[in-house]
Amino acid sequence: MILSHRTENKICIISTEGDFTENESKKLLSYAIGLLHTNTRLQAMLINMKETTNMDSFGLGVIAALSKCVQRKQMGFGICQLTESINEVFNRTLLKKIISIYDTEESALEIFAGTKS
Repeated sequence: MILSHRTENKICIISTEGDFTENESKKLLSYAIGLLHTNTRLQAMLINMKETTNMDSFGLGVIAALSKCVQRKQMGFGICQLTESINEVFNRTLLKKIISIYDTEESALEIFAGTKS
């Protein structure tokens, strides 16, 4: 998995590329937690999964754990641009009820910025 990030209006956007499986999922968790510790002024974290090709149960667990960690810091959290197959996994596991999922990065950024309800 290739990870990159940028910050836009106090929102950390992490882009993922490749498979989101056991070993790769651990990389994302470590990467994201490192960003949380070094960027104390963040208001939200968004995971853009546009280039994510596959996700297993470990990946789901990491997203759930990361969501909880970010929310404990009273920050917003969401994921966006899921492929059809990954979106179906979130639907089947009901994680969609506890994790905000956005169709596009732009719509997520608007909501996090408070410009759209």
